[in-house]
Amino acid sequence: MNSSNGYDATRINSTFSKRFRIFEALASAGCGRGVSELARELEMTQSNEFRLLQTLTRLDYVRRGKDRIYSATFQAWRVGWPLRTQALGA
Repeated sequence: MNSSNGYDATRINSTFSKRFRIFEALASAGCGRGVSELARELEMTQSNEFRLLQTLTRLDYVRRGKDRIYSATFQAWRVGWPLRTQALGA
């Protein structure tokens, strides 16, 4: 299965790729989403979705609101900014 990013998700760690798919879905949403909505969109079970979201939350890539809505944090930006600076030679 080729994604829009050009990688073959079946050839890489499945759990790892699922976490990135969740993060990408949240980052592109512009607003938070619940477990059920994400599970439907990404064709995962709710229990699997919840478990993966817990990992992303512990790593500070996702935050869970009191309303049980998950949203992306700026952690990816904090990780990526030095790479951008390095690539630009600044």
